[in-house]
Amino acid sequence: MLPLHLEHYGILIRCATRDDKPAWISLAEDVAEIFGNPNMPRDAEFHSYMEGKISKNEALIAVTQDTGECLGVIGFSKTHNRITWFGVFEKHRERGIGSELLRLALAQLDSSRSITVETYRAGYAPGEPARHVYHKFGFVDVDNTIYDHLGNPRCRMEIAPGNCRTVTSR
Repeated sequence: MLPLHLEHYGILIRCATRDDKPAWISLAEDVAEIFGNPNMPRDAEFHSYMEGKISKNEALIAVTQDTGECLGVIGFSKTHNRITWFGVFEKHRERGIGSELLRLALAQLDSSRSITVETYRAGYAPGEPARHVYHKFGFVDVDNTIYDHLGNPRCRMEIAPGNCRTVTSR
């Protein structure tokens, strides 16, 4: 299944490697304000997270086939059956890249168990595009009372076992 070549669109999605860390950090800079974590790109915990995901092959990166430019990254946990990090550069949004990343990440998880993600609550305008993509794949809100480690309000979304929607490529 991986790497996935979307030749018509000039996009390659593959497992992230240590060589991709600078691009991932640059993406973290691009999305840090939306995430409510302006220090994320410099945060030692975030760097440790990246290393862990890369070493376990639990991070996918979308790049252009011609230049290798990073378009987006998604992290997931096979152990906990959840999406753990998801971002697409602002200049590359609205092109289906996030949907492709999420589709491939979900394919790595166990659809016979609940799949979860902690994301933005409804009404947070910068987070609505992410919520839209999650809804498209069948995620529903299950807990709006949680906060991330920085105190930002979050929502736990879930796909119940066997309810993952198949979304075709662009």
